[in-house]
Amino acid sequence: MLKVLRNRLYRIFFYSFTLGNFAEGLLVVTTPFLILRTTGSPAAVGIGLAAQTIGVLCALLPGGTLADRFSKIKIISLAYIFGSLSLMPLFLLDFVQHNIILLASCLFLFGVSTAIYGPISDSLTPDLVDESNLHRANSVESFSQRVGQGIAGPVAGGLLISLDAGAASYAIASLSLLLAAIIIRRINIPIRPTRDEDGQGPSWTSALRFLRKWPSFTLLLVWVSVAVMLQMGAKPVVNTTWADGYQGGSVVYGSALAIGAVTSLVTSIIIGNIGLPKKYVLCMILCWSIGSSSIIILLFNKSEIAFAVTFVVSSIFLTIGNIYWSTFMQKSIPRPLLPRMLSIDWFASLALVPLGAALAGFGLEHIGLEKMFLVLSTPVLFSGLIMMILMRRSVSVRE
Repeated sequence: MLKVLRNRLYRIFFYSFTLGNFAEGLLVVTTPFLILRTTGSPAAVGIGLAAQTIGVLCALLPGGTLADRFSKIKIISLAYIFGSLSLMPLFLLDFVQHNIILLASCLFLFGVSTAIYGPISDSLTPDLVDESNLHRANSVESFSQRVGQGIAGPVAGGLLISLDAGAASYAIASLSLLLAAIIIRRINIPIRPTRDEDGQGPSWTSALRFLRKWPSFTLLLVWVSVAVMLQMGAKPVVNTTWADGYQGGSVVYGSALAIGAVTSLVTSIIIGNIGLPKKYVLCMILCWSIGSSSIIILLFNKSEIAFAVTFVVSSIFLTIGNIYWSTFMQKSIPRPLLPRMLSIDWFASLALVPLGAALAGFGLEHIGLEKMFLVLSTPVLFSGLIMMILMRRSVSVRE
């Protein structure tokens, strides 16, 4: 990892990227609490958070075209500034916090900004480091996300809420994004004209043509989206229901989340300091399968320790899988198509998360908690084995 950070341009990107992650992590904690305290309505919390998610989904695909027409650095910087401006009214204008329509509008715009700078930031990595160091760079970015979104941001947000100064989080997040925008503009790289394999400018038609030519890759995208739906949509609902059955369940859940974040951080460091396995694509699928299935441990042991163990196992293997996934995308997709394909990946994954949460709630009411453990674990585990077979043949043919 240190080898990558010796690269001045990448080091600048890392500082900017971490500030953006910190801003997002800060608001993950403070936003729902502030909405609840200012409006007194749990429904308003759902509206605000849904507005932010809708903003992300609305902007992902259009945002994927911007990197074809403008400098990635400028687009990321402007997206950070846009996100900063969308949050500032929540701090400066008290009436905005108390009006759920205005508040949701600001969060919607913030979601739009994250949908633009997120995928384009991912597509910028191959422009800053050589191919042999991609997995190290992706490990550094995973480290940044764990520090910003998983530890520093939530801890700072929780502290501000406890001090009854939660509204200041919007100002801090806004300033963090503004500083991120200033820092990333220090990167100067030549703007290369983008062309697809037919010599034309990239388009969504080119992206769809690429997916048709590699059907197993398309199937892998679908499989990943379902796995994310279960992990980010269904699993939190099931975990919350399980933890609620214990006295002090919120403490148990919060502690498990913290342990998982630290485990993921350490895993990112380790992966960044070892070489990329020769069969890293198969390793990626296997790790995702194991990580997504870890909740099955609770079928055999329902203690608080076992609950924490599921987060440790999940964090280790999902972190490895995510790092290798980013590397796989950056290595396998033609550079001109990368921003669009990353936007498709983000959209396909996030669009199913609300469905996962709804299905988990329905399943808990009709089949019970223990059967939901099986529903969350076994489909991804067994389908992952099939995906390993398909991708082994597909990757070997393309190589």
